[in-house]
Amino acid sequence: MNYLFFFIVTLLPHFVLSVIIPIKPFDIGNATLIEQSLYVIANHTSPLSLLKKSNNAYIEIDIDMQSKISETDSFAEMEMLIASVEKYNSIGYMEDGKQIICCDSKAYENKRCSNPNKFIINQEPSKDLFYKRFVFTGEKQQARLLFPVPKDNTYFVILGVCDPSVHNTHISGHITAMSSYGHLPGSTFGLLPFMKVMAVFFSVLLCIWIYRCCSYRKELMSVHLLIFVVLITLIADCIGQVWSLSLFNENGVYSQSVTVLSLITSAFTRALSRCIALALVLG
Repeated sequence: MNYLFFFIVTLLPHFVLSVIIPIKPFDIGNATLIEQSLYVIANHTSPLSLLKKSNNAYIEIDIDMQSKISETDSFAEMEMLIASVEKYNSIGYMEDGKQIICCDSKAYENKRCSNPNKFIINQEPSKDLFYKRFVFTGEKQQARLLFPVPKDNTYFVILGVCDPSVHNTHISGHITAMSSYGHLPGSTFGLLPFMKVMAVFFSVLLCIWIYRCCSYRKELMSVHLLIFVVLITLIADCIGQVWSLSLFNENGVYSQSVTVLSLITSAFTRALSRCIALALVLG
């Protein structure tokens, strides 16, 4: 009985994080730079994932630009850049241990760059470096950059306005990093096949437990019935986790109802597990 208790209290599921990074709405009144590093897996590395059709990994920037005050002139020159870590290290220049991306007046005067108020890219666009520029003049506009990830690597996402003459501009949006697995981060995608395996494992364990209980039905105690209930809730919990993770992996959004149901099942399972522990301690 003790080995069953060990499996019940230790092999419990975990949740994962989203790969959609929101950019909270804010006003731009001066030169602004937003930088984010992401590690994206472009190739399937899990044997179980080979059973499904491979998707294309990508990084996407979606920005909405609009005027803060509708009846006032607006201007912004938004630049977007996505580059691998190798390409990123060649962008801009180093000063006092900091990497300077924008060609400001000081850098231009010191002949560090030739295009004032622009990103200092120093290289041509390639499969490891995408660049796009948008000019906003007042009408509501969407700026979007889609970068197909060529290989597993760390990538830097940079968006900003180097021109200090920017005014009356309000932006919001998000950055999405999609691995070949789907919306789940590659480092945590293993939870999905793991929970499927655990659901099968607990189902087999339940069948064995039912058989043993039937064989020794005259010697059953309340703790044996409690373990039976816990195994059922563990199976339900694993199924709920697989359902929740699969929906998120396909749509990028957790289903609120499925998540709440899974949390309730998980909490109920943990409570029963502690009851078993208490029963074993008390003898």
